[in-house]
Amino acid sequence: MIAARVRSCFVLVAFAPAVVALAACSGAGNQDLFEGSGDPTVGSNATDPAPSPSASVTAPGSSGAVLPPRTEPTPPKKDEPEPPQATCTPEVEPNNDVARATVFTTSFCGKIASSGDVDHGRFTVPAGKTTIVFKIDQKGGEVSTRFFAGAVAVQPQGDEIRVVPGMPYTVQIRLANGEGGNRPTYELDVSFK
Repeated sequence: MIAARVRSCFVLVAFAPAVVALAACSGAGNQDLFEGSGDPTVGSNATDPAPSPSASVTAPGSSGAVLPPRTEPTPPKKDEPEPPQATCTPEVEPNNDVARATVFTTSFCGKIASSGDVDHGRFTVPAGKTTIVFKIDQKGGEVSTRFFAGAVAVQPQGDEIRVVPGMPYTVQIRLANGEGGNRPTYELDVSFK
């Protein structure tokens, strides 16, 4: 409320990251310019600084209701490292037969160390899932993959295989035909749906 004895005033309000209010009046002091509103939920005068972004604010005209703190979105840090990616389960030799297959959950990796090396990995399909989707990355040559349910070979349809929930499956990885001199590394990733 402006005091009655104030004859002329100039008030400038600028909005930026913080609200700034300036007032200039001829022959008047702060006490003369602004008086408390009488409402305990509103600041005592207009020259009070704006609340900080994390401060709680009492809602004007309310019976003491407190508004939640204002928060500004945090910009991503440019030098922040990427979250770590899931790592693969490395093959454990000897794993040249189904009985000694390396157990993994969703990712299996290794190297075909010789032309006769055959690697086996085993995973179990989670309950309620009926399809696996697989992807294999290989470097230094090509490998071939075969999937088995028990001793029965399972044929993929593209990069998917229909599976039985809760059942273990085995994957066999070996050199592809014509890759006799190469010693490729591989990473097989499986997901379930």
